[in-house]
Amino acid sequence: MLRSFADKFRHLGKWLPVSVIVIVTIIASINKQLVGLIAQPVKVEFGLSDTQLGGIFSILGVIVAIISPLLGQITDRVDRHKFLFVSILIWSIATASYGVAAGYVTLLISVAVIASAETSLGPISNSVIADRYRHGDRINANLVYFAAAGLTTGIGSFLGGVLLHQSANNLTYIASFWQGASDWRVAMVVTGLLGIPLALLTLVLGKDERQTDQKSFTDLSDLKPYWRDHWKTLISFNVANAGFLIAATATMVWVPIYLVRHFGISPADLGIRFGLVIGIADLIGILFGLVAIKKFYHFLGPIAPRYIFQFSMCGVALLYVPLLAAETVWVVMIIFGMQNLLATFGTASFNNMVQDMSSPGIRGKIFGINALIVSLVGIPGPLLVGALSDYFGQEPQSLLWAILIISVPMLLFSVLLYGLTNKIYLQTIKAIRILEQD
Repeated sequence: MLRSFADKFRHLGKWLPVSVIVIVTIIASINKQLVGLIAQPVKVEFGLSDTQLGGIFSILGVIVAIISPLLGQITDRVDRHKFLFVSILIWSIATASYGVAAGYVTLLISVAVIASAETSLGPISNSVIADRYRHGDRINANLVYFAAAGLTTGIGSFLGGVLLHQSANNLTYIASFWQGASDWRVAMVVTGLLGIPLALLTLVLGKDERQTDQKSFTDLSDLKPYWRDHWKTLISFNVANAGFLIAATATMVWVPIYLVRHFGISPADLGIRFGLVIGIADLIGILFGLVAIKKFYHFLGPIAPRYIFQFSMCGVALLYVPLLAAETVWVVMIIFGMQNLLATFGTASFNNMVQDMSSPGIRGKIFGINALIVSLVGIPGPLLVGALSDYFGQEPQSLLWAILIISVPMLLFSVLLYGLTNKIYLQTIKAIRILEQD
């Protein structure tokens, strides 16, 4: 009986690393979503323009683009568990400092530090899972992590909304010893304090069990043959994805702000409702996306993920029309949720496309290049919408038009470029499969 209990305990214990990673990922999502939820009261308190507000979100992309390659190399050279411990403490301090910010510069510095520290979570998480799990267990661990990561927007928004509600309910008491406290400031400080037990939780991971050090991200010599033969595929794929990502960041950042500005919904209520809608949409999108890619791949072959993407993005673009006519908070959220569902459904097969078009031995670097591009193209969307909104006069409906003017052309450009380059994509896949058979 004792042996049976011990076996069950060991079986549960082996899932401890991925459980810790999932908990850290979810808690880390709260401060990122909070920055978006409290954008309108922050704008009012500091008298910011929409362009300045867009700059807060765009700096996230700048920092991630600069620091991602460096963190990838550091992750391969230091104790990953200790590095994660330190990173959590740093982003927690920065989150708390956002809550006590005295001006726009402090806000920018705090967001930049949060982005710098949280960027380490991706490479550390993937490395820990790869090192701690083998074969079938690794597939299951990756599935759990992928599902959790895909749901963080909804979960983070919901928990952020709950935290804002609690902060508002206890504001009278807090104001007795913190002069000038507001619900958004309290929520950010509390979220920062959550980082202390979260950092301590990572200590249960124990010793860093790595396999082998990887080559430096900056050593790109083995990419030369691939680039020579398939540069058109690589460039067209990333440029097309850039169009979608500009639209996605512009919409994800500014639609919540539009809801607060136009309908007067509180950031706390926004977080809870937004979290529920986006969480459900993401879950359905992930499940249907994974099922669709298996079914359509069987009938259409490697072109299936691209057709799914094109179909989904056309649907997302069309849904901006009823968004303009929506007259209630819930109608806007439902339409936005449908857009998010279609976007998640269409992008669930991104990894399959990268894997299919990449030759053996360089897939990690191709993924790294894609991650860098994702960071870079997250910069212009929020800034462009903010600048247009300022130009139109910062009226709520003008903000929605600014979102549409930036997003719809980018989505249609992405769909068109995918369609025009399907042939060279298939040629690349054919060449890669011949190479894999040799």
